[in-house]
Amino acid sequence: MRVIAQVTKLIDEGQLTGHKRLFIHSIDVQDVTKNLAHSSKLNADWQFLMHLFEVGRERADAWLAANFESLGIESTHDLQSRYL
Repeated sequence: MRVIAQVTKLIDEGQLTGHKRLFIHSIDVQDVTKNLAHSSKLNADWQFLMHLFEVGRERADAWLAANFESLGIESTHDLQSRYL
C-alpha cells in the first residue's frame, strides 16, 4: 500500500506520466475484529463465520450507500495520511 500511495502521489504531482491512477477504497471492520482472539483466524465454526459474513454484508451495504458516487471517480481511502 505504501508503494501505491507513493506512485499515486507522483502521478498527482505530475512527476510520473503515462500511468493510470488507481482509486483505492476500504471497508473498515476493526471495531469488530480488534477484540477477537488470535485463534479466531482458525475458527471454522459455522455460526462465527455467518456472524462475520453478516457484519461484512452490513458494512458493505453502508459503504455503498455512502460512497457509490465515488466509484471510478476518486478514492474513498486516504492513502497519504495512512501510509506516507
